[in-house]
Amino acid sequence: MPRTNAAQLLDMISARGDLPTMPEVVSSLLTLIDNPECPMEEIVRVLKTDPALVGRILTLSNSAEGDNPRQTRVSDITIAAAKVGREGIRKIVLSTSLMELFEHTKKIDQAMFWRHSLAVALNAQLLSRILGENENSQHTAYLTGLMHDIGLLVFGHLIPKSYGNFITRIAGNRNPSHQYQLCLMEDEAFGIDHARLGAAYIEEWWPIDRTIIMGVRYHHPEVNLPGNLPFIAKLVIASDLFAHSKHTHNGVNVYRDPFDLHCLRVLDMDEKQIERFLDMAPMNIELAADHVS
Repeated sequence: MPRTNAAQLLDMISARGDLPTMPEVVSSLLTLIDNPECPMEEIVRVLKTDPALVGRILTLSNSAEGDNPRQTRVSDITIAAAKVGREGIRKIVLSTSLMELFEHTKKIDQAMFWRHSLAVALNAQLLSRILGENENSQHTAYLTGLMHDIGLLVFGHLIPKSYGNFITRIAGNRNPSHQYQLCLMEDEAFGIDHARLGAAYIEEWWPIDRTIIMGVRYHHPEVNLPGNLPFIAKLVIASDLFAHSKHTHNGVNVYRDPFDLHCLRVLDMDEKQIERFLDMAPMNIELAADHVS
Protein backbone atom coordinates (compact mmCIF):
# COMPACT_ATOMS: atom_id res chain seq x y z
CA MET A 1 0.00 0.00 0.00
CA PRO A 2 1.51 3.40 -0.97
CA ARG A 3 2.25 5.66 1.96
CA THR A 4 0.03 8.66 2.67
CA ASN A 5 1.52 11.95 1.52
CA ALA A 6 0.98 15.59 2.44
CA ALA A 7 -1.45 16.31 -0.40
CA GLN A 8 -3.64 13.35 0.58
CA LEU A 9 -3.71 14.38 4.24
CA LEU A 10 -4.62 17.96 3.38
CA ASP A 11 -7.33 16.68 1.02
CA MET A 12 -8.72 14.59 3.90
CA ILE A 13 -8.94 17.74 6.02
CA SER A 14 -10.70 19.69 3.26
CA ALA A 15 -13.15 16.86 2.67
CA ARG A 16 -13.68 16.66 6.44
CA GLY A 17 -15.06 13.12 6.37
CA ASP A 18 -15.43 12.04 9.99
CA LEU A 19 -13.06 14.68 11.36
CA PRO A 20 -14.39 16.22 14.57
CA THR A 21 -15.79 19.66 13.93
CA MET A 22 -16.73 22.55 16.15
CA PRO A 23 -19.98 21.95 18.07
CA GLU A 24 -22.82 24.19 16.99
CA VAL A 25 -23.09 25.89 20.39
CA VAL A 26 -19.37 26.72 20.28
CA SER A 27 -19.61 28.13 16.77
CA SER A 28 -22.60 30.25 17.79
CA LEU A 29 -20.84 31.55 20.89
CA LEU A 30 -17.67 32.50 19.02
CA THR A 31 -19.72 34.38 16.44
CA LEU A 32 -21.46 36.32 19.19
CA ILE A 33 -18.23 37.02 21.09
CA ASP A 34 -16.60 38.35 17.90
CA ASN A 35 -19.46 40.79 17.39
CA PRO A 36 -18.69 43.86 19.53
CA GLU A 37 -22.31 45.00 19.25
CA CYS A 38 -23.66 41.74 20.68
CA PRO A 39 -24.86 42.25 24.27
CA MET A 40 -23.60 39.91 27.00
CA GLU A 41 -27.20 38.89 27.62
CA GLU A 42 -27.32 37.15 24.23
CA ILE A 43 -24.03 35.33 24.92
CA VAL A 44 -25.42 34.17 28.26
CA ARG A 45 -28.63 32.96 26.58
CA VAL A 46 -26.61 30.62 24.34
CA LEU A 47 -24.30 29.61 27.20
CA LYS A 48 -27.29 28.39 29.18
CA THR A 49 -27.94 25.71 26.54
CA ASP A 50 -24.70 23.96 27.63
CA PRO A 51 -24.60 23.13 31.38
CA ALA A 52 -20.94 22.06 31.21
CA LEU A 53 -19.90 25.48 29.94
CA VAL A 54 -22.03 27.20 32.56
CA GLY A 55 -20.31 25.15 35.25
CA ARG A 56 -16.82 25.99 33.97
CA ILE A 57 -17.58 29.72 33.86
CA LEU A 58 -19.05 29.71 37.37
CA THR A 59 -15.97 27.86 38.62
CA LEU A 60 -13.58 30.31 36.99
CA SER A 61 -15.54 33.29 38.27
CA ASN A 62 -15.40 32.02 41.83
CA SER A 63 -11.78 30.93 41.66
CA ALA A 64 -10.83 34.54 40.97
CA GLU A 65 -11.92 35.34 44.52
CA GLY A 66 -9.57 32.77 46.06
CA ASP A 67 -10.41 31.48 49.52
CA ASN A 68 -11.78 34.73 50.94
CA PRO A 69 -14.58 33.56 53.27
CA ARG A 70 -16.17 37.01 53.20
CA GLN A 71 -16.66 36.88 49.46
CA THR A 72 -20.08 35.62 48.39
CA ARG A 73 -19.75 32.87 45.81
CA VAL A 74 -21.32 33.63 42.44
CA SER A 75 -24.12 31.29 41.39
CA ASP A 76 -25.72 33.47 38.71
CA ILE A 77 -24.29 32.80 35.24
CA THR A 78 -25.05 36.36 34.12
CA ILE A 79 -22.88 37.79 36.90
CA ALA A 80 -20.20 35.13 36.36
CA ALA A 81 -20.05 35.79 32.61
CA ALA A 82 -19.62 39.52 33.23
CA LYS A 83 -16.75 38.84 35.65
CA VAL A 84 -14.98 36.41 33.32
CA GLY A 85 -15.44 38.66 30.29
CA ARG A 86 -15.82 37.91 26.60
CA GLU A 87 -12.25 36.71 26.06
CA GLY A 88 -12.38 34.58 29.18
CA ILE A 89 -15.57 32.97 27.89
CA ARG A 90 -13.88 32.35 24.53
CA LYS A 91 -11.00 30.59 26.29
CA ILE A 92 -13.31 28.35 28.32
CA VAL A 93 -15.53 27.51 25.33
CA LEU A 94 -12.60 26.51 23.12
CA SER A 95 -10.73 24.66 25.87
CA THR A 96 -13.75 22.60 26.86
CA SER A 97 -14.74 21.65 23.33
CA LEU A 98 -11.16 20.86 22.23
CA MET A 99 -10.60 18.34 24.99
CA GLU A 100 -13.75 16.47 23.97
CA LEU A 101 -13.27 16.42 20.19
CA PHE A 102 -10.53 13.80 19.85
CA GLU A 103 -11.20 11.76 22.98
CA HIS A 104 -11.62 8.59 20.90
CA THR A 105 -8.26 8.92 19.15
CA LYS A 106 -6.39 5.96 20.65
CA LYS A 107 -2.90 6.32 19.20
CA ILE A 108 -1.94 9.21 21.49
CA ASP A 109 -2.03 9.02 25.29
CA GLN A 110 -4.81 11.54 25.93
CA ALA A 111 -3.88 12.29 29.54
CA MET A 112 -0.25 12.97 28.65
CA PHE A 113 -1.26 14.99 25.62
CA TRP A 114 -3.64 17.33 27.44
CA ARG A 115 -1.37 17.63 30.50
CA HIS A 116 1.39 18.84 28.18
CA SER A 117 -0.92 21.10 26.14
CA LEU A 118 -2.40 22.71 29.25
CA ALA A 119 1.08 23.28 30.73
CA VAL A 120 2.19 24.98 27.51
CA ALA A 121 -1.00 27.06 27.45
CA LEU A 122 -0.56 28.26 31.03
CA ASN A 123 3.09 29.15 30.55
CA ALA A 124 2.54 30.86 27.19
CA GLN A 125 -0.07 32.98 28.97
CA LEU A 126 2.42 33.58 31.81
CA LEU A 127 5.09 34.76 29.38
CA SER A 128 2.58 37.07 27.70
CA ARG A 129 1.65 38.56 31.08
CA ILE A 130 5.28 38.99 32.18
CA LEU A 131 6.01 40.77 28.91
CA GLY A 132 3.20 43.24 29.58
CA GLU A 133 0.80 42.06 26.88
CA ASN A 134 -2.86 43.02 27.27
CA GLU A 135 -5.49 40.60 28.53
CA ASN A 136 -6.72 39.67 25.05
CA SER A 137 -3.18 38.80 23.97
CA GLN A 138 -2.76 36.68 27.10
CA HIS A 139 -5.92 34.73 26.21
CA THR A 140 -4.61 34.27 22.67
CA ALA A 141 -1.31 32.94 24.01
CA TYR A 142 -3.21 30.48 26.19
CA LEU A 143 -5.34 29.17 23.33
CA THR A 144 -2.35 28.87 21.00
CA GLY A 145 -0.49 26.86 23.61
CA LEU A 146 -3.50 24.64 24.18
CA MET A 147 -3.87 23.96 20.44
CA HIS A 148 -0.21 23.83 19.40
CA ASP A 149 0.04 20.02 19.14
CA ILE A 150 -3.47 19.36 17.82
CA GLY A 151 -1.89 18.03 14.62
CA LEU A 152 -0.76 14.93 16.54
CA LEU A 153 -4.40 14.08 17.19
CA VAL A 154 -5.31 14.88 13.58
CA PHE A 155 -2.61 12.46 12.41
CA GLY A 156 -3.92 9.80 14.79
CA HIS A 157 -7.47 10.35 13.57
CA LEU A 158 -6.84 10.46 9.83
CA ILE A 159 -4.28 7.65 9.53
CA PRO A 160 -4.40 5.78 12.84
CA LYS A 161 -2.57 2.65 11.67
CA SER A 162 0.22 4.42 9.80
CA TYR A 163 0.76 7.02 12.50
CA GLY A 164 0.55 4.38 15.22
CA ASN A 165 3.26 2.37 13.48
CA PHE A 166 5.30 5.56 13.11
CA ILE A 167 5.03 6.32 16.84
CA THR A 168 6.07 2.78 17.71
CA ARG A 169 9.05 2.98 15.38
CA ILE A 170 10.41 6.23 16.80
CA ALA A 171 9.57 5.53 20.46
CA GLY A 172 12.43 6.00 22.84
CA ASN A 173 14.79 7.51 20.28
CA ARG A 174 17.35 9.50 22.27
CA ASN A 175 19.65 10.60 19.47
CA PRO A 176 20.05 14.39 19.81
CA SER A 177 20.75 14.89 16.12
CA HIS A 178 18.27 17.22 14.42
CA GLN A 179 17.45 14.51 11.92
CA TYR A 180 15.70 12.62 14.71
CA GLN A 181 13.44 15.40 15.93
CA LEU A 182 9.74 14.64 15.75
CA CYS A 183 8.67 17.14 13.09
CA LEU A 184 11.56 16.24 10.83
CA MET A 185 10.74 12.54 11.15
CA GLU A 186 7.06 13.24 10.40
CA ASP A 187 8.04 15.29 7.37
CA GLU A 188 10.25 12.48 6.13
CA ALA A 189 7.56 9.84 6.67
CA PHE A 190 4.45 11.73 5.52
CA GLY A 191 5.65 14.86 3.72
CA ILE A 192 4.10 17.04 6.42
CA ASP A 193 4.55 17.53 10.17
CA HIS A 194 1.99 17.89 12.95
CA ALA A 195 2.49 21.67 13.20
CA ARG A 196 1.48 22.27 9.59
CA LEU A 197 -1.25 19.61 9.67
CA GLY A 198 -2.76 21.02 12.86
CA ALA A 199 -2.73 24.56 11.49
CA ALA A 200 -4.45 23.37 8.30
CA TYR A 201 -7.17 21.63 10.33
CA ILE A 202 -7.79 24.69 12.53
CA GLU A 203 -7.81 27.06 9.57
CA GLU A 204 -10.28 24.90 7.64
CA TRP A 205 -12.84 24.25 10.34
CA TRP A 206 -12.35 26.60 13.30
CA PRO A 207 -13.29 30.31 12.95
CA ILE A 208 -10.61 31.68 15.26
CA ASP A 209 -7.95 34.40 15.26
CA ARG A 210 -5.31 33.83 12.59
CA THR A 211 -2.66 34.65 15.18
CA ILE A 212 -3.43 31.29 16.81
CA ILE A 213 -3.08 29.49 13.49
CA MET A 214 0.31 31.12 12.92
CA GLY A 215 1.48 30.10 16.38
CA VAL A 216 0.48 26.49 15.77
CA ARG A 217 2.00 26.49 12.28
CA TYR A 218 5.39 27.79 13.35
CA HIS A 219 5.96 26.26 16.80
CA HIS A 220 8.60 23.94 15.33
CA PRO A 221 10.93 26.33 13.50
CA GLU A 222 13.41 23.62 12.50
CA VAL A 223 10.91 22.58 9.83
CA ASN A 224 8.65 25.60 9.32
CA LEU A 225 10.96 28.58 9.82
CA PRO A 226 9.67 31.74 8.08
CA GLY A 227 11.80 34.83 7.60
CA ASN A 228 10.57 36.36 10.87
CA LEU A 229 9.22 33.97 13.46
CA PRO A 230 5.82 35.21 14.78
CA PHE A 231 5.89 36.50 18.35
CA ILE A 232 3.12 34.08 19.34
CA ALA A 233 5.22 31.16 18.06
CA LYS A 234 8.16 32.29 20.22
CA LEU A 235 5.92 32.19 23.30
CA VAL A 236 4.78 28.66 22.48
CA ILE A 237 8.28 27.41 21.59
CA ALA A 238 9.66 28.54 24.96
CA SER A 239 6.71 27.09 26.88
CA ASP A 240 6.82 23.85 24.89
CA LEU A 241 10.54 23.32 25.53
CA PHE A 242 10.09 24.13 29.22
CA ALA A 243 7.28 21.58 29.57
CA HIS A 244 9.36 18.86 27.91
CA SER A 245 12.34 19.72 30.12
CA LYS A 246 10.11 18.99 33.13
CA HIS A 247 9.12 15.59 31.64
CA THR A 248 5.64 16.81 30.76
CA HIS A 249 5.50 15.22 27.32
CA ASN A 250 2.76 15.18 24.68
CA GLY A 251 2.34 11.42 24.41
CA VAL A 252 4.91 10.83 21.68
CA ASN A 253 8.10 9.47 23.21
CA VAL A 254 10.98 10.92 21.23
CA TYR A 255 14.00 13.18 21.76
CA ARG A 256 13.41 16.91 22.17
CA ASP A 257 15.91 19.72 22.44
CA PRO A 258 16.75 20.60 26.07
CA PHE A 259 15.48 23.87 27.51
CA ASP A 260 17.76 26.76 26.62
CA LEU A 261 17.44 30.27 28.05
CA HIS A 262 18.03 31.56 24.53
CA CYS A 263 14.36 30.87 23.76
CA LEU A 264 13.46 33.43 26.46
CA ARG A 265 16.08 35.95 25.45
CA VAL A 266 14.75 36.07 21.87
CA LEU A 267 11.59 37.48 23.48
CA ASP A 268 13.71 40.43 24.67
CA MET A 269 13.19 39.42 28.28
CA ASP A 270 15.49 40.97 30.85
CA GLU A 271 17.06 38.91 33.64
CA LYS A 272 14.35 39.80 36.18
CA GLN A 273 11.62 38.69 33.76
CA ILE A 274 13.46 35.45 33.03
CA GLU A 275 13.88 34.81 36.75
CA ARG A 276 10.18 35.46 37.31
CA PHE A 277 9.21 33.01 34.58
CA LEU A 278 11.56 30.29 35.87
CA ASP A 279 10.16 30.78 39.36
CA MET A 280 6.48 30.60 38.36
CA ALA A 281 6.45 28.21 35.38
CA PRO A 282 6.96 25.00 37.42
CA MET A 283 3.75 25.78 39.33
CA ASN A 284 1.86 25.78 36.03
CA ILE A 285 3.32 22.35 35.22
CA GLU A 286 1.92 21.08 38.52
CA LEU A 287 -1.41 22.86 37.96
CA ALA A 288 -1.78 21.20 34.55
CA ALA A 289 -1.04 17.79 36.02
CA ASP A 290 -3.59 18.30 38.80
CA HIS A 291 -6.24 19.56 36.37
CA VAL A 292 -5.91 16.66 33.93
CA SER A 293 -5.71 14.11 36.73
